[in-house]
Amino acid sequence: MDRYEQAFYAEERKKERERLKDNTVTSAIEFVIWVDQFDPSDDEMATVVHALPDTEQQRLKNAVAKIKAMKGNQDNG
Repeated sequence: MDRYEQAFYAEERKKERERLKDNTVTSAIEFVIWVDQFDPSDDEMATVVHALPDTEQQRLKNAVAKIKAMKGNQDNG
C-alpha cells in the first residue's frame, strides 16, 4: 500500500471513529465496533441497541447466540 492509500484509509478511519463517537450507530457491525472502541456503559449499550432497526437487533441477537453456542461446544470438547 503506498502512502496515498495509507493517508486515505487513515482519514476514512478517523471519519468513522468520529461518527461512532457521536453514537450514530446504524448497524450490528457498527455496534460491535463502537463497543470495542469506546467501552460504553451497560446503559449506553442498551440505549444504542434499542435505537437500532429491528433487523439489525435481530442480527446482533443471532450473532450472540452463535458465539454462545461456539463457546459451549469448546467447553464440552
